Amino acid sequence: MKNEQEAQKARLDTTRLKVEFYKEMLRHLTVEQQVWEERYRLAGEGPSDEIRKLSGETRQTLEHIRLWKNSLEDGLDKLAPLLRSQREKVASGGLSKGEEQVTRTFVAAYADREVLYRQALKGLNRAERVTERWKGDLVSLEERLSKGLGITAWLHTLSSPVQTIWNAELYVAEESAIVDHQKISRPISVTVGKVAKALLILLLGVWGAGRMKGPVERIATNWFKMDESGIKRVGRKWSFFTFIGLFTFALASVNIPWAVFAFLGGTLAIAAGFGAQNLIGSFISSVILLFDRTIQVGDVVEIDGRRGRVTSIGMLNSSVMRFDGVEMLVPNSQFLEQRVTNWTHSDKHVRYEISVGIAYQAPTQKVSDLILKVVKDDPHTMKDPAPIVFLEEFGDSALVFRVYLWLVLDTEQSNRVVLSDIRHRIKEALDEAGIVMAFPQRDVHLEAANTITVKAVGDEMDWGEEPRTGASHG
Repeated sequence: MKNEQEAQKARLDTTRLKVEFYKEMLRHLTVEQQVWEERYRLAGEGPSDEIRKLSGETRQTLEHIRLWKNSLEDGLDKLAPLLRSQREKVASGGLSKGEEQVTRTFVAAYADREVLYRQALKGLNRAERVTERWKGDLVSLEERLSKGLGITAWLHTLSSPVQTIWNAELYVAEESAIVDHQKISRPISVTVGKVAKALLILLLGVWGAGRMKGPVERIATNWFKMDESGIKRVGRKWSFFTFIGLFTFALASVNIPWAVFAFLGGTLAIAAGFGAQNLIGSFISSVILLFDRTIQVGDVVEIDGRRGRVTSIGMLNSSVMRFDGVEMLVPNSQFLEQRVTNWTHSDKHVRYEISVGIAYQAPTQKVSDLILKVVKDDPHTMKDPAPIVFLEEFGDSALVFRVYLWLVLDTEQSNRVVLSDIRHRIKEALDEAGIVMAFPQRDVHLEAANTITVKAVGDEMDWGEEPRTGASHG
Protein backbone atom coordinates (compact mmCIF):
# COMPACT_ATOMS: atom_id res chain seq x y z
CA MET A 1 0.00 0.00 0.00
CA LYS A 2 2.84 2.35 0.88
CA ASN A 3 4.62 1.63 -2.40
CA GLU A 4 1.42 2.26 -4.29
CA GLN A 5 1.00 5.64 -2.60
CA GLU A 6 4.60 6.54 -3.40
CA ALA A 7 4.04 5.58 -7.04
CA GLN A 8 0.94 7.77 -7.25
CA LYS A 9 2.87 10.59 -5.57
CA ALA A 10 5.68 10.22 -8.13
CA ARG A 11 3.10 10.39 -10.88
CA LEU A 12 1.52 13.53 -9.38
CA ASP A 13 4.96 15.09 -8.96
CA THR A 14 5.66 14.43 -12.62
CA THR A 15 2.38 16.09 -13.62
CA ARG A 16 3.16 19.06 -11.40
CA LEU A 17 6.63 19.34 -12.92
CA LYS A 18 5.08 19.29 -16.38
CA VAL A 19 2.90 22.25 -15.50
CA GLU A 20 5.81 24.17 -13.98
CA PHE A 21 8.11 23.34 -16.88
CA TYR A 22 5.54 24.38 -19.46
CA LYS A 23 4.99 27.65 -17.64
CA GLU A 24 8.73 28.26 -17.54
CA MET A 25 9.13 27.34 -21.20
CA LEU A 26 6.28 29.68 -22.10
CA ARG A 27 8.03 32.45 -20.21
CA HIS A 28 11.26 31.79 -22.09
CA LEU A 29 9.44 31.70 -25.41
CA THR A 30 7.98 35.08 -24.51
CA VAL A 31 11.50 36.28 -23.71
CA GLU A 32 12.71 35.02 -27.10
CA GLN A 33 9.89 36.85 -28.85
CA GLN A 34 10.71 40.05 -26.99
CA VAL A 35 14.37 39.65 -27.92
CA TRP A 36 13.55 39.40 -31.62
CA GLU A 37 11.15 42.32 -31.41
CA GLU A 38 13.74 44.50 -29.70
CA ARG A 39 16.38 43.52 -32.25
CA TYR A 40 14.06 44.49 -35.08
CA ARG A 41 12.95 47.72 -33.38
CA LEU A 42 16.43 48.98 -32.64
CA ALA A 43 17.91 47.74 -35.96
CA GLY A 44 21.31 49.21 -35.30
CA GLU A 45 20.30 52.39 -33.49
CA GLY A 46 18.49 53.56 -30.40
CA PRO A 47 18.86 55.66 -27.24
CA SER A 48 21.97 54.76 -25.28
CA ASP A 49 20.08 54.59 -21.93
CA GLU A 50 17.60 52.10 -23.33
CA ILE A 51 20.38 49.96 -24.77
CA ARG A 52 22.19 49.86 -21.43
CA LYS A 53 18.96 48.89 -19.66
CA LEU A 54 18.30 46.11 -22.16
CA SER A 55 21.88 44.91 -21.80
CA GLY A 56 21.45 44.53 -18.01
CA GLU A 57 18.12 42.73 -18.39
CA THR A 58 19.66 40.38 -20.94
CA ARG A 59 22.47 39.44 -18.56
CA GLN A 60 19.95 38.65 -15.81
CA THR A 61 17.87 36.54 -18.19
CA LEU A 62 20.96 34.66 -19.30
CA GLU A 63 21.94 33.93 -15.68
CA HIS A 64 18.43 32.66 -14.92
CA ILE A 65 18.50 30.37 -17.96
CA ARG A 66 21.85 28.91 -16.94
CA LEU A 67 20.74 28.33 -13.33
CA TRP A 68 17.63 26.53 -14.43
CA LYS A 69 19.61 24.58 -16.99
CA ASN A 70 22.04 23.41 -14.29
CA SER A 71 19.11 22.43 -12.07
CA LEU A 72 17.58 20.34 -14.86
CA GLU A 73 20.88 18.64 -15.60
CA ASP A 74 21.25 17.72 -11.90
CA GLY A 75 17.69 16.43 -11.79
CA LEU A 76 18.31 14.37 -14.92
CA ASP A 77 21.45 12.87 -13.37
CA LYS A 78 19.52 11.89 -10.20
CA LEU A 79 16.59 10.54 -12.19
CA ALA A 80 18.66 8.19 -14.34
CA PRO A 81 19.54 5.62 -11.56
CA LEU A 82 15.97 5.64 -10.22
CA LEU A 83 14.53 4.88 -13.64
CA ARG A 84 17.15 2.22 -14.25
CA SER A 85 16.45 0.45 -10.95
CA GLN A 86 12.69 0.38 -11.53
CA ARG A 87 13.15 -1.02 -15.02
CA GLU A 88 15.46 -3.71 -13.64
CA LYS A 89 12.77 -4.73 -11.13
CA VAL A 90 10.23 -5.12 -13.91
CA ALA A 91 12.74 -7.05 -16.01
CA SER A 92 13.62 -9.46 -13.12
CA GLY A 93 10.13 -10.96 -13.15
CA GLY A 94 10.05 -11.83 -9.41
CA LEU A 95 7.31 -9.34 -8.51
CA SER A 96 3.74 -10.02 -7.67
CA LYS A 97 1.01 -8.62 -9.84
CA GLY A 98 0.36 -5.68 -7.49
CA GLU A 99 4.07 -4.92 -7.05
CA GLU A 100 4.63 -5.09 -10.81
CA GLN A 101 1.80 -2.61 -11.39
CA VAL A 102 3.26 -0.20 -8.82
CA THR A 103 6.73 -0.56 -10.33
CA ARG A 104 5.41 0.11 -13.82
CA THR A 105 3.73 3.26 -12.46
CA PHE A 106 7.14 4.40 -11.18
CA VAL A 107 8.72 3.62 -14.55
CA ALA A 108 6.06 5.59 -16.44
CA ALA A 109 6.34 8.58 -14.08
CA TYR A 110 10.15 8.61 -14.22
CA ALA A 111 10.18 8.13 -18.01
CA ASP A 112 7.77 11.05 -18.49
CA ARG A 113 9.91 13.13 -16.18
CA GLU A 114 13.04 12.23 -18.18
CA VAL A 115 11.37 13.25 -21.46
CA LEU A 116 10.21 16.46 -19.83
CA TYR A 117 13.72 17.25 -18.59
CA ARG A 118 15.22 16.65 -22.02
CA GLN A 119 12.60 18.82 -23.77
CA ALA A 120 13.17 21.57 -21.23
CA LEU A 121 16.95 21.37 -21.72
CA LYS A 122 16.50 21.56 -25.49
CA GLY A 123 14.34 24.67 -25.18
CA LEU A 124 16.76 26.25 -22.70
CA ASN A 125 19.70 25.64 -25.03
CA ARG A 126 17.84 27.44 -27.81
CA ALA A 127 16.89 30.31 -25.49
CA GLU A 128 20.50 30.54 -24.31
CA ARG A 129 21.80 30.83 -27.89
CA VAL A 130 19.28 33.54 -28.79
CA THR A 131 19.99 35.49 -25.62
CA GLU A 132 23.76 35.19 -26.11
CA ARG A 133 23.40 36.55 -29.64
CA TRP A 134 21.22 39.40 -28.41
CA LYS A 135 23.77 40.17 -25.72
CA GLY A 136 26.50 40.39 -28.36
CA ASP A 137 24.35 42.71 -30.48
CA LEU A 138 23.77 45.00 -27.51
CA VAL A 139 27.49 45.12 -26.79
CA SER A 140 28.15 46.11 -30.42
CA LEU A 141 25.44 48.75 -30.24
CA GLU A 142 26.96 50.22 -27.10
CA GLU A 143 30.37 50.41 -28.78
CA ARG A 144 28.96 52.08 -31.90
CA LEU A 145 26.97 54.54 -29.84
CA SER A 146 29.99 55.50 -27.81
CA LYS A 147 31.95 56.17 -31.02
CA GLY A 148 29.20 57.86 -33.01
CA LEU A 149 27.56 59.95 -30.32
CA GLY A 150 29.12 63.16 -31.64
CA ILE A 151 28.11 62.43 -35.25
CA THR A 152 24.57 61.58 -34.17
CA ALA A 153 24.23 64.82 -32.28
CA TRP A 154 25.53 66.77 -35.29
CA LEU A 155 23.07 65.01 -37.62
CA HIS A 156 20.23 65.66 -35.21
CA THR A 157 21.13 69.35 -35.16
CA LEU A 158 21.25 69.41 -38.97
CA SER A 159 17.97 67.56 -39.38
CA SER A 160 15.96 70.01 -37.28
CA PRO A 161 15.66 72.76 -39.95
CA VAL A 162 15.15 70.13 -42.65
CA GLN A 163 12.26 68.65 -40.69
CA THR A 164 10.83 72.13 -40.20
CA ILE A 165 10.84 72.74 -43.96
CA TRP A 166 9.59 69.21 -44.67
CA ASN A 167 6.59 69.65 -42.36
CA ALA A 168 5.81 73.23 -43.40
CA GLU A 169 2.14 73.63 -44.34
CA LEU A 170 1.36 74.97 -47.80
CA TYR A 171 -2.40 74.71 -47.62
CA VAL A 172 -5.03 73.38 -45.22
CA ALA A 173 -8.08 71.76 -46.81
CA GLU A 174 -11.26 70.72 -45.09
CA GLU A 175 -12.68 67.24 -45.61
CA SER A 176 -16.34 66.65 -44.73
CA ALA A 177 -18.40 63.52 -44.22
CA ILE A 178 -22.01 62.81 -43.20
CA VAL A 179 -22.26 60.51 -40.17
CA ASP A 180 -25.65 59.83 -38.57
CA HIS A 181 -27.16 62.75 -40.48
CA GLN A 182 -24.49 65.06 -39.10
CA LYS A 183 -21.77 66.80 -41.05
CA ILE A 184 -18.32 66.13 -39.61
CA SER A 185 -15.35 68.12 -40.89
CA ARG A 186 -11.66 67.66 -40.27
CA PRO A 187 -8.68 69.67 -41.53
CA ILE A 188 -6.11 68.05 -43.83
CA SER A 189 -2.82 69.87 -44.24
CA VAL A 190 -0.78 69.84 -47.43
CA THR A 191 2.90 70.00 -46.49
CA VAL A 192 6.12 70.29 -48.43
CA GLY A 193 6.88 66.67 -47.60
CA LYS A 194 3.56 65.45 -49.01
CA VAL A 195 4.07 67.38 -52.23
CA ALA A 196 7.63 66.03 -52.56
CA LYS A 197 6.44 62.44 -52.04
CA ALA A 198 3.62 62.90 -54.56
CA LEU A 199 6.04 64.32 -57.15
CA LEU A 200 8.45 61.44 -56.56
CA ILE A 201 5.67 58.87 -57.04
CA LEU A 202 4.49 60.69 -60.17
CA LEU A 203 7.98 60.93 -61.69
CA LEU A 204 8.76 57.27 -61.01
CA GLY A 205 5.38 56.28 -62.43
CA VAL A 206 5.84 58.38 -65.57
CA TRP A 207 9.29 56.86 -66.05
CA GLY A 208 7.86 53.35 -65.71
CA ALA A 209 4.96 54.16 -68.05
CA GLY A 210 7.43 55.49 -70.60
CA ARG A 211 9.34 52.21 -70.41
CA MET A 212 6.09 50.32 -71.02
CA LYS A 213 5.03 52.48 -73.98
CA GLY A 214 7.23 50.55 -76.43
CA PRO A 215 5.77 47.10 -75.53
CA VAL A 216 2.23 48.53 -75.73
CA GLU A 217 2.91 49.86 -79.24
CA ARG A 218 4.40 46.50 -80.26
CA ILE A 219 1.24 44.75 -79.02
CA ALA A 220 -0.85 47.16 -81.11
CA THR A 221 1.34 46.32 -84.12
CA ASN A 222 1.52 42.54 -83.76
CA TRP A 223 -1.91 41.73 -82.35
CA PHE A 224 -4.19 44.38 -83.87
CA LYS A 225 -2.22 45.06 -87.10
CA MET A 226 -2.50 48.83 -86.73
CA ASP A 227 -0.84 51.28 -89.10
CA GLU A 228 1.68 53.90 -88.03
CA SER A 229 -0.98 56.48 -87.22
CA GLY A 230 -2.97 54.02 -85.08
CA ILE A 231 0.17 52.94 -83.21
CA LYS A 232 1.09 56.54 -82.39
CA ARG A 233 -2.48 57.20 -81.28
CA VAL A 234 -2.38 54.20 -78.93
CA GLY A 235 0.93 55.43 -77.52
CA ARG A 236 -0.48 58.91 -76.87
CA LYS A 237 -3.59 57.52 -75.19
CA TRP A 238 -1.41 55.25 -73.06
CA SER A 239 0.67 58.24 -71.94
CA PHE A 240 -2.40 60.37 -71.25
CA PHE A 241 -4.40 57.84 -69.24
CA THR A 242 -1.39 56.55 -67.28
CA PHE A 243 -0.52 60.13 -66.34
CA ILE A 244 -4.06 60.76 -65.08
CA GLY A 245 -4.03 57.47 -63.14
CA LEU A 246 -0.60 58.11 -61.65
CA PHE A 247 -1.57 61.65 -60.70
CA THR A 248 -4.66 60.38 -58.88
CA PHE A 249 -2.68 57.58 -57.19
CA ALA A 250 0.05 60.01 -56.06
CA LEU A 251 -2.51 62.31 -54.42
CA ALA A 252 -4.28 59.42 -52.71
CA SER A 253 -1.00 57.91 -51.47
CA VAL A 254 0.01 61.03 -49.53
CA ASN A 255 -3.58 61.99 -48.58
CA ILE A 256 -3.79 65.23 -50.56
CA PRO A 257 -7.50 65.98 -51.13
CA TRP A 258 -8.91 67.18 -54.44
CA ALA A 259 -10.22 70.24 -52.61
CA VAL A 260 -6.71 71.65 -52.94
CA PHE A 261 -7.40 72.29 -56.61
CA ALA A 262 -10.17 74.70 -55.72
CA PHE A 263 -7.37 76.89 -54.41
CA LEU A 264 -5.07 76.04 -57.31
CA GLY A 265 -7.85 76.87 -59.77
CA GLY A 266 -7.75 80.50 -58.69
CA THR A 267 -3.97 80.48 -58.88
CA LEU A 268 -4.05 79.04 -62.39
CA ALA A 269 -6.61 81.63 -63.43
CA ILE A 270 -4.27 84.40 -62.28
CA ALA A 271 -1.34 82.73 -64.04
CA ALA A 272 -3.39 82.46 -67.22
CA GLY A 273 -3.95 86.20 -67.09
CA PHE A 274 -0.17 86.71 -67.18
CA GLY A 275 0.47 84.59 -70.26
CA ALA A 276 -0.06 80.95 -69.33
CA GLN A 277 -3.26 80.80 -71.36
CA ASN A 278 -1.27 79.72 -74.43
CA LEU A 279 0.19 76.74 -72.58
CA ILE A 280 -3.17 75.78 -71.12
CA GLY A 281 -4.82 76.20 -74.52
CA SER A 282 -2.22 73.98 -76.19
CA PHE A 283 -2.64 71.30 -73.52
CA ILE A 284 -6.43 71.30 -73.86
CA SER A 285 -6.06 71.24 -77.65
CA SER A 286 -3.83 68.15 -77.40
CA VAL A 287 -6.56 66.38 -75.40
CA ILE A 288 -9.16 67.38 -78.01
CA LEU A 289 -6.93 66.17 -80.86
CA LEU A 290 -6.38 62.89 -79.02
CA PHE A 291 -10.09 62.04 -79.14
CA ASP A 292 -11.27 64.13 -82.13
CA ARG A 293 -8.74 62.52 -84.53
CA THR A 294 -8.98 65.32 -87.10
CA ILE A 295 -5.18 65.53 -87.06
CA GLN A 296 -3.17 62.33 -86.67
CA VAL A 297 0.44 61.28 -86.95
CA GLY A 298 1.25 60.67 -90.62
CA ASP A 299 -1.27 63.20 -91.99
CA VAL A 300 -0.13 65.70 -94.61
CA VAL A 301 -1.27 69.15 -93.50
CA GLU A 302 -0.90 72.68 -94.80
CA ILE A 303 -0.53 75.55 -92.32
CA ASP A 304 0.11 79.15 -93.40
CA GLY A 305 0.86 77.97 -96.93
CA ARG A 306 3.47 75.43 -95.75
CA ARG A 307 2.87 71.77 -96.34
CA GLY A 308 4.36 68.88 -94.38
CA ARG A 309 3.75 65.58 -92.64
CA VAL A 310 2.80 65.34 -88.94
CA THR A 311 5.49 63.23 -87.25
CA SER A 312 4.43 63.55 -83.60
CA ILE A 313 1.74 65.13 -81.44
CA GLY A 314 2.91 66.12 -77.97
CA MET A 315 1.16 67.54 -74.93
CA LEU A 316 1.87 71.14 -76.02
CA ASN A 317 3.39 71.10 -79.52
CA SER A 318 3.24 68.95 -82.63
CA SER A 319 6.12 68.28 -85.00
CA VAL A 320 5.49 68.79 -88.73
CA MET A 321 8.24 67.76 -91.16
CA ARG A 322 8.07 69.92 -94.26
CA PHE A 323 8.87 68.38 -97.62
CA ASP A 324 11.96 70.56 -97.90
CA GLY A 325 13.42 68.86 -94.79
CA VAL A 326 12.64 71.65 -92.31
CA GLU A 327 10.89 70.52 -89.12
CA MET A 328 8.26 72.88 -87.71
CA LEU A 329 7.05 72.89 -84.10
CA VAL A 330 3.41 73.94 -84.20
CA PRO A 331 1.43 74.71 -81.00
CA ASN A 332 -1.54 72.37 -80.81
CA SER A 333 -3.90 75.30 -80.39
CA GLN A 334 -3.16 76.41 -83.98
CA PHE A 335 -4.75 73.24 -85.34
CA LEU A 336 -8.05 74.33 -83.80
CA GLU A 337 -7.83 78.12 -84.05
CA GLN A 338 -6.43 78.58 -87.57
CA ARG A 339 -7.40 77.31 -91.00
CA VAL A 340 -5.58 74.03 -91.55
CA THR A 341 -5.79 71.88 -94.68
CA ASN A 342 -5.51 68.16 -93.99
CA TRP A 343 -4.72 66.58 -97.34
CA THR A 344 -5.08 63.04 -96.01
CA HIS A 345 -7.96 63.37 -93.55
CA SER A 346 -10.34 60.97 -95.33
CA ASP A 347 -7.90 59.37 -97.81
CA LYS A 348 -4.47 59.93 -99.37
CA HIS A 349 -5.67 60.56 -102.94
CA VAL A 350 -4.63 63.93 -104.35
CA ARG A 351 -5.41 65.39 -107.77
CA TYR A 352 -2.63 66.99 -109.80
CA GLU A 353 -2.67 68.75 -113.16
CA ILE A 354 -0.18 69.14 -116.01
CA SER A 355 -0.50 71.86 -118.67
CA VAL A 356 0.84 71.38 -122.22
CA GLY A 357 1.03 74.10 -124.91
CA ILE A 358 0.69 72.85 -128.53
CA ALA A 359 1.09 74.74 -131.80
CA TYR A 360 -2.14 75.75 -133.55
CA GLN A 361 -1.37 73.55 -136.57
CA ALA A 362 -1.53 70.31 -134.49
CA PRO A 363 -4.56 67.94 -134.59
CA THR A 364 -6.26 68.47 -131.23
CA GLN A 365 -7.88 65.04 -130.85
CA LYS A 366 -4.63 63.23 -131.59
CA VAL A 367 -2.84 65.38 -129.03
CA SER A 368 -5.47 64.54 -126.39
CA ASP A 369 -5.17 60.82 -127.10
CA LEU A 370 -1.36 60.88 -126.90
CA ILE A 371 -1.31 62.76 -123.60
CA LEU A 372 -3.99 60.50 -122.08
CA LYS A 373 -2.14 57.34 -123.15
CA VAL A 374 1.12 58.52 -121.57
CA VAL A 375 -0.61 59.37 -118.28
CA LYS A 376 -2.54 56.09 -118.13
CA ASP A 377 0.58 54.03 -118.82
CA ASP A 378 2.36 55.48 -115.79
CA PRO A 379 2.21 52.91 -112.92
CA HIS A 380 1.77 55.61 -110.26
CA THR A 381 -1.39 57.06 -111.79
CA MET A 382 -4.62 55.89 -110.17
CA LYS A 383 -7.11 54.08 -112.39
CA ASP A 384 -10.07 55.24 -110.34
CA PRO A 385 -10.64 58.17 -110.61
CA ALA A 386 -9.30 57.90 -114.16
CA PRO A 387 -7.17 60.68 -115.67
CA ILE A 388 -8.85 63.06 -118.11
CA VAL A 389 -7.56 65.56 -120.70
CA PHE A 390 -9.20 68.87 -121.63
CA LEU A 391 -8.46 71.41 -124.34
CA GLU A 392 -8.51 74.16 -121.79
CA GLU A 393 -8.14 77.35 -123.86
CA PHE A 394 -6.92 79.00 -127.02
CA GLY A 395 -3.91 80.89 -125.82
CA ASP A 396 -2.03 83.74 -127.45
CA SER A 397 0.72 81.44 -128.67
CA ALA A 398 -0.58 77.90 -128.16
CA LEU A 399 -3.47 75.53 -127.70
CA VAL A 400 -3.47 74.81 -123.96
CA PHE A 401 -4.23 71.19 -123.00
CA ARG A 402 -4.60 70.32 -119.32
CA VAL A 403 -4.55 66.76 -117.99
CA TYR A 404 -5.94 65.92 -114.52
CA LEU A 405 -4.63 62.82 -112.75
CA TRP A 406 -4.83 61.33 -109.25
CA LEU A 407 -1.85 60.11 -107.24
CA VAL A 408 -1.49 58.55 -103.79
CA LEU A 409 0.07 61.21 -101.58
CA ASP A 410 3.28 59.69 -100.31
CA THR A 411 5.55 62.70 -100.05
CA GLU A 412 5.54 65.89 -102.02
CA GLN A 413 9.05 65.15 -103.23
CA SER A 414 8.22 61.71 -104.63
CA ASN A 415 5.08 62.99 -106.39
CA ARG A 416 7.10 65.76 -107.99
CA VAL A 417 9.39 63.09 -109.41
CA VAL A 418 6.36 61.22 -110.81
CA LEU A 419 4.97 64.38 -112.45
CA SER A 420 8.38 65.21 -113.91
CA ASP A 421 8.67 61.73 -115.45
CA ILE A 422 5.20 62.07 -116.99
CA ARG A 423 6.16 65.44 -118.54
CA HIS A 424 9.29 63.87 -120.04
CA ARG A 425 7.28 61.06 -121.62
CA ILE A 426 4.65 63.49 -122.96
CA LYS A 427 7.42 65.48 -124.68
CA GLU A 428 8.92 62.31 -126.16
CA ALA A 429 5.52 61.08 -127.41
CA LEU A 430 4.74 64.42 -129.07
CA ASP A 431 8.17 64.54 -130.72
CA GLU A 432 7.72 61.02 -132.12
CA ALA A 433 4.32 62.01 -133.54
CA GLY A 434 5.79 65.13 -135.17
CA ILE A 435 3.66 67.46 -133.08
CA VAL A 436 5.31 70.77 -132.24
CA MET A 437 5.01 72.17 -128.75
CA ALA A 438 4.31 75.86 -129.00
CA PHE A 439 6.54 78.61 -127.74
CA PRO A 440 5.68 82.30 -127.28
CA GLN A 441 5.69 84.22 -130.58
CA ARG A 442 4.26 87.50 -131.90
CA ASP A 443 3.59 88.79 -135.45
CA VAL A 444 4.30 92.50 -136.03
CA HIS A 445 2.65 94.28 -139.02
CA LEU A 446 4.02 97.68 -140.15
CA GLU A 447 2.11 100.12 -142.33
CA ALA A 448 4.12 103.08 -143.71
CA ALA A 449 3.34 105.68 -146.40
CA ASN A 450 6.99 106.19 -147.28
CA THR A 451 9.78 103.73 -147.84
CA ILE A 452 12.10 102.95 -144.95
CA THR A 453 15.69 102.95 -146.07
CA VAL A 454 18.13 100.60 -144.39
CA LYS A 455 21.83 101.10 -145.11
CA ALA A 456 24.79 99.15 -143.73
CA VAL A 457 28.24 100.73 -143.75
CA GLY A 458 31.20 98.52 -142.93
CA ASP A 459 30.72 96.61 -139.71
CA GLU A 460 28.32 99.21 -138.43
CA MET A 461 24.66 99.29 -139.20
CA ASP A 462 23.03 102.69 -139.70
CA TRP A 463 19.32 102.83 -139.46
CA GLY A 464 17.71 105.77 -141.12
CA GLU A 465 14.11 106.61 -141.44
CA GLU A 466 12.45 109.40 -143.34
CA PRO A 467 9.41 111.10 -141.94
CA ARG A 468 6.35 108.96 -142.49
CA THR A 469 2.73 108.86 -141.66
CA GLY A 470 0.65 105.96 -140.47
CA ALA A 471 0.73 103.69 -137.43
CA SER A 472 2.21 100.33 -136.53
CA HIS A 473 0.15 97.54 -134.97
CA GLY A 474 1.39 94.50 -133.16
